[in-house]
Amino acid sequence: MLYTNILLFNIKRNVATVLQDVHIKEDLIVAVDLIGQSLDPSRFATSPDQPRYVFAARDDLVAKLLYYLEKDPSGQPSRLKAAILEACASLVYPFHSS
Repeated sequence: MLYTNILLFNIKRNVATVLQDVHIKEDLIVAVDLIGQSLDPSRFATSPDQPRYVFAARDDLVAKLLYYLEKDPSGQPSRLKAAILEACASLVYPFHSS
């Protein structure tokens, strides 16, 4: 779990600096989507003596993704908007019962 937190901290710290290019932004959003899919609670071994995994950065990532969705000046559908919505769904759905 420590490795996961270190990985997420580094991703969050470095993502903000490269989000100027739309293609890079889309690739990073797809990476967030994949992280959300990999953090599905069903993938973690659970036992009575092991605490349930809590993805602390989930709310912050969803808020940032929704900010980028609102910031998009075009009112038209785009691949970027689709990637944002998919990433939000991956981050929210597995944890809906928490």
